[in-house]
Amino acid sequence: MLPKLIKLFPRIQFIITSHSPLFLLGMQEEFGDDGFDIYEMPDANKISTEQFSEFENAYRYFQNTNRYQKEIKDAINQHVAKTLIITEGSTDWRHMKAAQQYLAENDTEMAWLGDAEFEFLEYDPPNSNFDRIKLQMSSSELKSLAKENSKIRQSRKLIIIADRDVSDVVKELAGKESYKDWGNNVYSLCLPIPKHRKETPEICIEHYYQDEEIRRETVCEDGICRRIYLGYEFDTHGRSLEKNGKYCTNIKSCGENKIHIIDGNDNNKVYDALSEKDTNYALSKMNFANKVLAKEAPFDQMDFSSFKDLFSVIREILNKPLL
Repeated sequence: MLPKLIKLFPRIQFIITSHSPLFLLGMQEEFGDDGFDIYEMPDANKISTEQFSEFENAYRYFQNTNRYQKEIKDAINQHVAKTLIITEGSTDWRHMKAAQQYLAENDTEMAWLGDAEFEFLEYDPPNSNFDRIKLQMSSSELKSLAKENSKIRQSRKLIIIADRDVSDVVKELAGKESYKDWGNNVYSLCLPIPKHRKETPEICIEHYYQDEEIRRETVCEDGICRRIYLGYEFDTHGRSLEKNGKYCTNIKSCGENKIHIIDGNDNNKVYDALSEKDTNYALSKMNFANKVLAKEAPFDQMDFSSFKDLFSVIREILNKPLL
């Protein structure tokens, strides 16, 4: 609209700053290549429309978005027979699958899980070395997924499960009941709060286990003994309460009653101030999840009882008639 408005005043010179590549494309459409000039700041270099850096960035983002959406669509369309469960993060489905296998074999109340007509979208994070499809499935992507897939009727049920550590996500995906019905066989929910987390309800999947299970140590491939740390193990300055020289790099996650997962990723690292080596002692969520799923010691004896409430909600959705 702006290029059309400018064209109504042919005897006025307009000098405009903009980051919008679409605006420049509109100018080119209205005035042609010779009807206006583009100068890239701060050096005032005269460039063509195609040389405009924001155009290149936007076009690259557009391509990546289209490719990513196609990858998700293709991954979902591979699962047409059973109800498909899509989780936030590539570690969540691993824990749920491990819990499903254990409870189906060892808990008579949950024996129905052995014959349950659902499967997980098994994916891995981008840039990983695994053979599965690689996706980035954050809470924002889950919300978009629910909205887009609910526009048309799905041939099987789609259940989207998010963590409960962001209040806005809970409002959007949990609904007023135990789950949200988006219509057209699309459902979403946030992780039900287990009994031992009632005082700290902002949880992710790892919080379904007891703290002593989360904090179990394991020797990694490089010979370093690592474990997942919890925020309350450090003071507000990130220093270990055990006075052992360990400190956490993410002080926002540290302090009394904080149960944030310190897993060695991004800024969530644990170092030893008494050591000359720059060694991170925090175990990654992915390593933790893979060891739980593989029943690898010391994670071969885990308490999966907190997953019962989650599977009960899933069963409630499974029992609803397919539209």
